[in-house]
Amino acid sequence: MKRAKMVAALSMLLLTGCGDTPPVEPLTPDPDQLRACIDYQVAVPHLTSLEPFQLPDGRWVVLQDVVLDREGQTVEWIMAERSGRMLCRSTAVYVGDWIDKVQR
Repeated sequence: MKRAKMVAALSMLLLTGCGDTPPVEPLTPDPDQLRACIDYQVAVPHLTSLEPFQLPDGRWVVLQDVVLDREGQTVEWIMAERSGRMLCRSTAVYVGDWIDKVQR
């Protein structure tokens, strides 16, 4: 019996305390900043030039170190460009869709 009175009193306190909470407003990024990030661009690396040379047997070759260095720089640039654009674009599209749904 005592326990039931305590539960009733506590529930009254909890229920009356809930009425004073302010409405929750969702936080969203600034849409203008999101539109600007779609133009995101990573600077193109300066690649060393491929300088082929001829071997005594007549074959033309390029040093493998130079080729691997260029490929590494190119891959890093592609990944940075792709991830920057994709992350930014997906955030912008997500927030734009969310704003459209809220305004309906």
